[in-house]
Amino acid sequence: RQVVMRRASHSSVSVPENGAIVDEAGVRDYGQPSCYEGIDKTVSELQQRMVDALASSNPNDEAPITLDFFDALYARYTSRHGPLPAGNSEYRAKLLRAFQEGDTKWLWADIKDPTPGSWDLVFPPARRREDGTRDPSTEGWARTPLALIVWPTGGYLGYAFLPGVKKA
Repeated sequence: RQVVMRRASHSSVSVPENGAIVDEAGVRDYGQPSCYEGIDKTVSELQQRMVDALASSNPNDEAPITLDFFDALYARYTSRHGPLPAGNSEYRAKLLRAFQEGDTKWLWADIKDPTPGSWDLVFPPARRREDGTRDPSTEGWARTPLALIVWPTGGYLGYAFLPGVKKA
């Protein structure tokens, strides 16, 4: 079974059951199943709220919306591609604590350890408390350890990982 669709370029494409799209030029693309519409709508709404918050005069509006946006992107990715590696939860908690406190001694010891835990992980979104607020002790911005080293401030969130660590 195939469905013919039109893309922005107005070329016809054929969509076989597996979702792969090949247009007349032989360009391969992937369709988006309708089951993602809800999460894509959430991502789009959060993106607009984030833009509005950035335009507002209150910088405190921005961080919670941005973190919700990161969480929605994480959910969208995992709904499409399956779970991301999250690593051992105890090790992940130690690693996150080192980033949050700027504990470079622990980080260097972990890097030099011949049997370290794996840094092949993505910190999942922060746990929510009963009142719905985030638990900051579990907040890794849905990023990898390498992303936190390269960009410890997250740019515009007003909270920096690796506090007190010089850029050099």
